Amino acid sequence: MKISHLLSCCIAITCMSSWGHAENAASVAEALAPKTLTSPYSSDDLEAVRTILPWLKAAAESGLPHAQKELGTLYFEGVGVPVSYDEALKWFNRAAEQ
Repeated sequence: MKISHLLSCCIAITCMSSWGHAENAASVAEALAPKTLTSPYSSDDLEAVRTILPWLKAAAESGLPHAQKELGTLYFEGVGVPVSYDEALKWFNRAAEQ
């Protein structure tokens, strides 16, 4: 998934959630979710990841499982954030609970 696409998705999902359309936001997140388990991030994307990180965190904190999984992946791989297996596990668990 391209970073610009992910940023657009995060913004749209966060806005939809904050406007009281959580069900629609969850549907959008599921439709846009990549179907592979490989990381969409590379070291070339570091600046872009840092740009979208606040949006991704907001979406994850609002309860969107796809955003939670992506945030967990960033912490697991240390892309744009320090490697933190505890944070990664926290976000993976939150996504799995849904």
